[in-house]
Amino acid sequence: MINQTYYRIKSQDLALFKFILEGYDGLATVTTTIAKTNRHTAEIMITTSQDFATDLEEIIDAVKKEFSLDDLRSLDNGLFCSKEA
Repeated sequence: MINQTYYRIKSQDLALFKFILEGYDGLATVTTTIAKTNRHTAEIMITTSQDFATDLEEIIDAVKKEFSLDDLRSLDNGLFCSKEA
């Protein structure tokens, strides 16, 4: 089973964030869904298997201490949510 979770991150932090997650080979992929250059933010989708979901959450919790990373599941705009495919 595949988990897809959506986040908003500052555009300036995106490359380093992707680099950190890609360092955990096979853990997850990061895809930019919307880049908003006028607001200097990007909305990203992180895809991982169910087997790595807990590991990914732990890494994201640690990364949130360094980056402005907003979980879009907590927003009530109805546009994005965590999905299982």
